[in-house]
Amino acid sequence: MADRLGGEQVVTGAGVRGRDVHWVFDAATQGEHPIATVFLGWSHGQIALVALAAAVVLGLGEWSIGLLRRRGKG
Repeated sequence: MADRLGGEQVVTGAGVRGRDVHWVFDAATQGEHPIATVFLGWSHGQIALVALAAAVVLGLGEWSIGLLRRRGKG
């Protein structure tokens, strides 16, 4: 998809943990396809951080709902 939009792949790092990849697009392409270019512009590390944060928020929500239910029964 990024290739078809004319994006340039940027790869950083080559260490033990792997590499981080994101795409860069020119202003015209960003104007025509804002949602796709924003998403493709995120690096693998940023996507992993968002997924981790979502898991933490969901876990805390589940924990607090359980805590409130236990307090209501007691």
